[in-house]
Amino acid sequence: MFSVITAAPLCVLPSKDTIEELFYKEKGMTNKENLMVTIILLTVNMAPALFIDGVGDAMSLVGSTINPVIGFFMPVIFHW
Repeated sequence: MFSVITAAPLCVLPSKDTIEELFYKEKGMTNKENLMVTIILLTVNMAPALFIDGVGDAMSLVGSTINPVIGFFMPVIFHW
């Protein structure tokens, strides 16, 4: 439980930085916008955890979505 709690900010911060660069490039986020973006990201990331029963199911879901990208699309992109 400790590792999950301490690893959560490491997963949320890059996403939050990307959202800030995409949508709030000129002025930056206010404290209220920062809090709302953080709550939305945590909710979106927690929703699959509520509905997926086991770690094996989560890993198969991640593998089935990420593996084609790594195996087929990324070599073509790197070759270009």
